[in-house]
Amino acid sequence: MTHMDAATVLSPTPHAQVTCSLSAKIVELCDGKRTLQEVARLLDLPQLVCERLVLQAVNSNWLMVQPYLQSNSSDFWDTVQGLMTELLGEEGNTILLRASSMIGSAIGQVPRHEIRNFLIAVELNAAERSRNLLIPHLDILCREYAA
Repeated sequence: MTHMDAATVLSPTPHAQVTCSLSAKIVELCDGKRTLQEVARLLDLPQLVCERLVLQAVNSNWLMVQPYLQSNSSDFWDTVQGLMTELLGEEGNTILLRASSMIGSAIGQVPRHEIRNFLIAVELNAAERSRNLLIPHLDILCREYAA
């Protein structure tokens, strides 16, 4: 691996024996939810420097890249955003923002392993009247994208 996208999500490999103190800080912050960009910001490092350190950690088997929805990530987001806007208008966008925040994900970038949690967060953030309208649609999205 020679390059990473700013939205790449990483998690520590089990039983990693990290020998570099800066890499240890990076591995500690890579919790399977934070993006490369977020880790760089938390460490107050330029993103390129953080990327190089993360690549070294990946190549040393201290970190592993979390699977993202590659081909249909934008498809999922476009679908859920379109649904929320159609059903709830601006309230739908507010709910999506809150749900993304709840799972620690950047807007429009939901890792595959977090889709179910994201949809639950959407349901939890919806008012009761909206929730009843959303549940059948969220169930379909869950079956289609979180399986």
